[in-house]
Amino acid sequence: MASKSDEQEDQTEWSNVHVFNFPWERMVEAAYRKYPNPYSSSVHSLDTLERSVTAAPGEAVGTRILSRRLFCTRWNIPSFITRMTGTDPEVTVSEQSVCDVGRQTLTIRARNISKQNFFTMDETLVYSVCPEDRNKTVLKQSANVNITIPVIGGLLESIWLSQYKSTVDNGRKGIVSVAEKITEEIL
Repeated sequence: MASKSDEQEDQTEWSNVHVFNFPWERMVEAAYRKYPNPYSSSVHSLDTLERSVTAAPGEAVGTRILSRRLFCTRWNIPSFITRMTGTDPEVTVSEQSVCDVGRQTLTIRARNISKQNFFTMDETLVYSVCPEDRNKTVLKQSANVNITIPVIGGLLESIWLSQYKSTVDNGRKGIVSVAEKITEEIL
């Protein structure tokens, strides 16, 4: 797996670019089939609520797949935060995706819908064909966290993003394992 790591962060935001050694079509299928995988055991339920095919603006034929999914996950929330807030680490996340077949992009946006009185976490992933090698896929990933606890919110945001970054590698390993499994199924 090749990696180009153009990482940027501030206290509440993080972004990164990564290159996978799989064609875009394979990575799209892997993204839709990512859970379960051996590297992301925190996701324990996933439901597709809606999926439809629409035309992109100015096109007559449907070339975009719109999806809405809901999943439940157990986040690695530091124990002092769970004690302080009286909340458990179970988080429900809403995910919306647009797979634009004509432009060969898959954009996934996810946000927690539970515990918003305590925090919001937004994640965006954009998969596209690598311009230098059509057999590779570029992933642009970003996350933004906002914690609403007065006085220590900024500190908690830094801790939260640090923990998020530590899970990114496992997420990538997980999607690669799914892409490899799909490749084996095809062969």
